[in-house]
Order: sequence, then structure tokens, then C-alpha cells
Amino acid sequence: WKVSSNLEINQILTLHIFSIFLMLLTNIIFFLLIKKISKHVVCKKQFIISSTLIFIFFPLNLYLSLAVHNHALFLFFLILSFYLYQKFLERKNLKNSIFLGISLGLGLLTSSMILPLFLAILFYHLFSYFFEKDKNLKFILFSLFLGFVIGAYSLIRNYTLYSEPIWGGIVAPLHERNFFTLIRIGKAFFSGIYGGNNLISPLIFVISVLIIIICICGVFCWLVEQKRNKFSKPNAINIILLTGLITLILSFHTVCNFTPLLTNLTCFGDILHGRHLLAIVPSVVIFFAIGIFFYFISNTL
Repeated sequence: WKVSSNLEINQILTLHIFSIFLMLLTNIIFFLLIKKISKHVVCKKQFIISSTLIFIFFPLNLYLSLAVHNHALFLFFLILSFYLYQKFLERKNLKNSIFLGISLGLGLLTSSMILPLFLAILFYHLFSYFFEKDKNLKFILFSLFLGFVIGAYSLIRNYTLYSEPIWGGIVAPLHERNFFTLIRIGKAFFSGIYGGNNLISPLIFVISVLIIIICICGVFCWLVEQKRNKFSKPNAINIILLTGLITLILSFHTVCNFTPLLTNLTCFGDILHGRHLLAIVPSVVIFFAIGIFFYFISNTL
């Protein structure tokens, strides 16, 4: 508010400018992240260009550029954490560990939606510890601990005010939901800035289905390649994928609690909006690009 007052600019306009600037920084960091992880995929140049462009023009990201919402700040710290994690993998030292922990902590202060990234890093490195005999866990555990200490305030605040540390209250009353609620959430995720335009809704549906199919193909191709290399090349792509999967599972559980779903096939829970699935966006972008280029390569061989 002081900035807008000093510059004599409307406060809402100042927030809009800040959101645009924040998304610009996020796009730049995502580009740097893609450059770092491109060494693990084929068609590096094409992968970098396509992934960056898809991320920039992803409808949900365009929505955040125009909306005044804290989720823009969350996406910034999410992508920054992915980037710093890749740097940490390249050089595991205390400096990179501290930077990663600070980014995770600030992300947690912004939104509890970054918790799947905490879980993804923890699960991935525990797996490496028990199955791949990677005993060097002290730096990554320090990053997670530091991030949790920095961001714990938001969880304590949520529990104090709402008796719920994660969501900090509910979006809507808990009651039985129609299974089509899941489809509407998916539509909101892929529609983003175009969600209110009914004229292009059928086109959005077709494109969404196509993107999902290509992403699944990309994930399959990536896992096959990783298995061929015996998962011997640690990289941020695995963490991005795991973060997206954990977010997807927890979001599904939020809308359709697993207990009543498995016992009597009823969908009972809260409701989410498309922006609550932001942590899935990097996975969708990266594996869509991987799936596309695998298709073209397999058809040119």
C-alpha cells in the first residue's frame, strides 16, 4: 500500500502490476529450470522452447497474471523450489540446502499447497536411501526441516483459527457430491482465463482430453527411460512428477473422501477450484512436451 501511495497509483492496479511482474519472474525461472533438466530428455532445444511456451500460455497461469491472488506467489515459490532442488542435486552442499529450505519455507507461508512437494522430496530420497543405497540424506533433510520451521506459522495459524492446519477452513460445506464435480474441477483447471466462455467449452474439453492422453504417454515414456537407466540419474523431473501425483491424489481425496468412496461408493467431501491444482501444472507441461516429442521421434525412426 505504501508503494501505491508514494507513486499515486490505485492500490488494486498496483496489485495487478505486481501479479504480472511475479508471473514474469516465474516464467523466467521456469525457463531456467527447463534448461537445466533438458539434458535428461531428447530433442533438448525443442523441449525447452515448447515447455516454456506452454507454461507461459497455460490458461490457469494466464488467469493468475490477471487476478489478484496469493496463488501467483505460491506458483513463484513452487517453481523456484524446483529450480533450487535441481541445483541441489547437481551440487549437494550446505549452501544449496539452505537456499532450497528457505524457498520451501516461504512457499509454505504462502500456501499449504506446497506440502506435496515436501512429501515428494521426502519419499523420493527415502526410496533412494533404502533401495539405491544413497546414504547422503543430511542436507536434503536439513532443507525440509528448515522449510518446515520457516513455514510452520501458517499451519499453526490455520489450526488456531479453523482447527484445521492444512486448508485453513473449508471452501464449501462438507456434504455428498456428484461425481461430475470432478469433471467441473478438471474443466476449471484447463480453462483458466477462458473458463467463462461457453462458446469454446466443447473445444476446451477436446483439448483437455488430448492433453491428458499425451501427458500419460509422456509419463510412460519417461518411466521406461528411467527404468532403462535404473533410475541412476537423479533429476528434478522425478520430483515434479511425484509432486503432481501427490497433489492429484490429495485433491481427489478432498472432493471424494476415500473412506465413504470405498465403503459405499459415495462422493463426500469439500469442493476445490482449478487454482488449487496449480502444483500439477509443471507436470502437465513437461510430460506433454515429452509425450509429443516421443511421438514424433518414434514416427521418424
